[in-house]
Amino acid sequence: MERKVGAGSSGSLLLLIGMLLGGIPRVGAAQEVIQMGAGAVGSFPTGGFRRLMGEPGVGVSGEITVPIGEGWAAGASLGWQIYATYKGYVPAPSMLPGGGEWEAEIRSSHHIAAGHLFLRRRRSEGTFRPYGEFLLGFVYPFTRAERTLLRTIDYDPAGSAETIGDTALSAGLGAGLQIHLRRSEEREGEEEEHGWGAAQFEVRVRWVTSCPARYIRKGTLGWDGDEFVYTWDRSVVSFFQPYLGITFGF
Repeated sequence: MERKVGAGSSGSLLLLIGMLLGGIPRVGAAQEVIQMGAGAVGSFPTGGFRRLMGEPGVGVSGEITVPIGEGWAAGASLGWQIYATYKGYVPAPSMLPGGGEWEAEIRSSHHIAAGHLFLRRRRSEGTFRPYGEFLLGFVYPFTRAERTLLRTIDYDPAGSAETIGDTALSAGLGAGLQIHLRRSEEREGEEEEHGWGAAQFEVRVRWVTSCPARYIRKGTLGWDGDEFVYTWDRSVVSFFQPYLGITFGF
């Protein structure tokens, strides 16, 4: 069984990125470098996904960025977020051997994994380096389900676990700011950045939305004595994702 819910839009972020890109100057003498970064993310569901999921998430993200032209870069990012956890008890459907009445402890955790390629318009010199980006990739909302049998007379666990999820194509927009942390070396009166000297503090917000995907809401998982039972919910998976991290150039 599935329930379908529509998705919202994010015109305000489009406007923000348009203003940002319009204000990025041409890159001067600064050297373009490959960058690798990692940090912490928050995740705030929007639209139908917010109505069904209802809870913000936290997680981690990492990325690599490669210069492809003056003021342009391309890259890839991977991230993971956890939204909710749940623990409940359901009666076993029948008396099981060994005496005593049995019940099942059901535990679930609800996650999203995501991977995106991105194209970024950026400023590559100065202390403050804004950028805007477009993303294309996938999201994988999944639930980690665990079950343990309990007896009212004795404790005799016999557990099982299962990962239940769905994959959908996704796209998004982002805007961020890199703040140069380490002073560059001076050569012949000009500043040049190279290697590990290009360390930067980074803040960013992304908005991601997907094709309709199936997922399991918190508290809707059960067990019938042989396997987990659940009802799929279905909507686009959309969320705002603030990011706080550090980036190094090579």
